[in-house]
Amino acid sequence: MSVRLLSDPHGLFYDIFDMFESALDGEQWTDRWPCGANRKIAVGDTAFIVVAGEQGSPAIFARAQVIAADERDQVRLLDPDSADLSEAYCRNVLGADPQILFVRIVVDSVVNPFAADAEGEDLEELLALAELDQPACVGTDLPAMALSGEALPEACAALVQERWEGQIIAREPHGKATRLPTKEE
Repeated sequence: MSVRLLSDPHGLFYDIFDMFESALDGEQWTDRWPCGANRKIAVGDTAFIVVAGEQGSPAIFARAQVIAADERDQVRLLDPDSADLSEAYCRNVLGADPQILFVRIVVDSVVNPFAADAEGEDLEELLALAELDQPACVGTDLPAMALSGEALPEACAALVQERWEGQIIAREPHGKATRLPTKEE
C-alpha cells in the first residue's frame, strides 16, 4: 500500500476544528476527500491530510486510511469511463470541478490545530511540510504531491509516518492530539 499526501486547495470541506472536536468525542470521521485527478489511489493506502498551516504554509493535520466507498457511490460502477478506478473513488456530490476526483477516507489520528497553552497563546501544532526537508525527501515536491495525491517515495513515506507518530505520542497526553475509532462497531 502507498502513503500519500492529500490537500483540499478548493476549501470544499469542513472546518478542521469540527474534525478534531468529533475525535475528542470519540466519534469516527469518515468522509470523501479530493485527490486531484489522481486515478491510482487504492483501498488501504494511507493519506496524510494537508491544510494551510501557520502563515498559509502547508502542514499535516490528520492521517487517514483510504477505504471502499459504498457500492451505490463508487464511480467505477456509475461511469463506464471510470471502470479502471479502485472502489475507493466516490461521486463528486459537492458540485466541484468535474475533473476533481474524490476518495473515501476514515481518519485515524488528528492534531488540534488550535490548541492554546496555559497563557491562552495559540500554539502551532501542525507538522509543516517544510519540516520534512530531510535527506529522505530530497527532490520530492511535497506541496505538489499533496495537490496531486501521488504516492510518496518509500524513504520519504517512512519519515512522514515516523514524524506523525512522534507528534501524536507527544501531544495526545495533553489533549492536543487524538486517535479516532476506525472500525464499525
